[in-house]
Amino acid sequence: REKLLDNHPSPDFLNGTALLENGVRLYFECGYLSEMHPDNGFWMDDRLAVHGTHGYAWAECDGGWAAFTKATQGEMISGRDPGWGQQQEGLQTPYTKDLADWLDDDSQVHPCNIDISCHGFEVLEGMCLSALDHTRVDFPIASLDYEDVLKRMDRVFPAAGKSVWS
Repeated sequence: REKLLDNHPSPDFLNGTALLENGVRLYFECGYLSEMHPDNGFWMDDRLAVHGTHGYAWAECDGGWAAFTKATQGEMISGRDPGWGQQQEGLQTPYTKDLADWLDDDSQVHPCNIDISCHGFEVLEGMCLSALDHTRVDFPIASLDYEDVLKRMDRVFPAAGKSVWS
């Protein structure tokens, strides 16, 4: 609850599972109490891991990666590409160009527009709703006719204080 009082409110731990239409199962884990990886700085402690029927792979935004797949023939391979510090200029330039193109021409919609961004938000919103309601949440969320999740968390977790959500 204390984490909800800071200027970047977040739960201590949030865990979710999603089943995609193609049968791939996703596991989300985030928050202060989730597993921490090598100390790469506050914004670099992330990992995307994929477990499949024929192996496992993971990558982090600081450039670290590893894989154990059919192609590696029973060996775990790993490496480190240039981290975010070295990659950000090359990655930010096309992103910024896309934004400028969109500002100049409405038909050239930015790849990170609000419709795309809302998918990620919906996943987090669904995880919170699932925890609050103790039920499975299917996507897309069929009805938005429910109490605001932050207000509800404020009511359910009163020690967090109203000043955060108000």
